Amino acid sequence: MKAIILLLILGQLPYKAVKPKIEIRHDSVFVNFKTANFSTDPNVFYGEVPYPETPRPFFLDYDRNVWSKKVDTLHSLYLRDIKPGRLYHYQVSYIDTVRKVECASREYFFRIIHDGDGHLKEGVVITDGPYLSIFSTKDYGIFFWTNYESRAWVEIDNKKISDNTISRKHEIYLKDLHGGEKKYRVIVVSGVDTFHTPTFKFHVKENGADLKFLVAGDS
Repeated sequence: MKAIILLLILGQLPYKAVKPKIEIRHDSVFVNFKTANFSTDPNVFYGEVPYPETPRPFFLDYDRNVWSKKVDTLHSLYLRDIKPGRLYHYQVSYIDTVRKVECASREYFFRIIHDGDGHLKEGVVITDGPYLSIFSTKDYGIFFWTNYESRAWVEIDNKKISDNTISRKHEIYLKDLHGGEKKYRVIVVSGVDTFHTPTFKFHVKENGADLKFLVAGDS
């Protein structure tokens, strides 16, 4: 109880991860986010991602940013030079005026498309993933999340494999794969809008071959 009272006296709330959202206002693109405490120097770092056929590098710099000196818990920043149909990634940061620290979100993605009336709206996109998981030498899984409820499937070995669900979370299992190099891409559909990833590659070991993988950690 004393700790709660002290937090209220200081005007400080426990840290909470920021979840920015894309908003379209009068065909202009904004990033909105809310912070737990009063914050200043809100920043949005963003840039275009190679799409659709070029896999993006593991690390890709942001080549643009917008910011303000506003002190508030609610922030809204306008993104310039956004081209419909292109894929963008972005990250927000700010300075918590109570904790006196700079905070930043994780990386997010968005696409802007035209609706049936010619106005702009946010298109469907994979926000997390796709992640490839190995269950055995022949069985794999591909997992990812989308920003809208969507149908999804994986194209691999001239087949379409779906999880047969309409959801933001997708788990697609690839069973009894034969050895050799595999190429796949993920397709998601929401309404009349379609998004697909570049083509990715992985290698399936032949029968009886040892399965080796890298384990990395941080502390």
